[in-house]
Amino acid sequence: MKLFVFGTQGRMSKSIRDLAQVISAPEKNCTLVDFTAPAALESNLAIALQYQAAYLIGTTGLSEDQFEQLHSASKHIPVLWASNTSLGANLLFELTHLAAKALSDFKVSIHDTHHVHKKDSPSGTALSLQKAVGRDCQITSARIGEIVGVHEVLFQSPYETLLLKHEALDRKVFAQGAILAAHFLSKQKPGLYSMKDVLGFSK
Repeated sequence: MKLFVFGTQGRMSKSIRDLAQVISAPEKNCTLVDFTAPAALESNLAIALQYQAAYLIGTTGLSEDQFEQLHSASKHIPVLWASNTSLGANLLFELTHLAAKALSDFKVSIHDTHHVHKKDSPSGTALSLQKAVGRDCQITSARIGEIVGVHEVLFQSPYETLLLKHEALDRKVFAQGAILAAHFLSKQKPGLYSMKDVLGFSK
């Protein structure tokens, strides 16, 4: 697999480069990885279409129009959007969905904590957890120091509580998951994919 990463100065770009060999410029039929910013999506997606390259995007804070752009592009190339590429976080999505179904009468709240440089609040992962819950729930966020990422889902009844928690200790956990997803995507036909497909949860 030939891998190209957008954004040479980005934290995620550097983490991926620490773990995998990457090419210096896009090539036909390579796999492009994008963790830049919402404003860069249109130009980066155009490059993916130009080179008929698989396009993995982990940028959060996208608009509905930008998600529609990804959907349109997926008719021509493999596209995967992920709010979080950590394997543990994606398991948390599944566990949250399972718990929400089983504990349908419980009050649910979600809390995310990240470093002070993170621009979107709540995080994309917190919004994905809300989607996994499938009903109204409170989301709170904190931006403190250099915390990589902590997500907690609390289920409460008058008689008991259940806390599901994932904590990322190093940004390389996202890079590791992104590389795994890129390998998966490089073998796929045009379509819109998710980390559920990468991990086999969609079967």
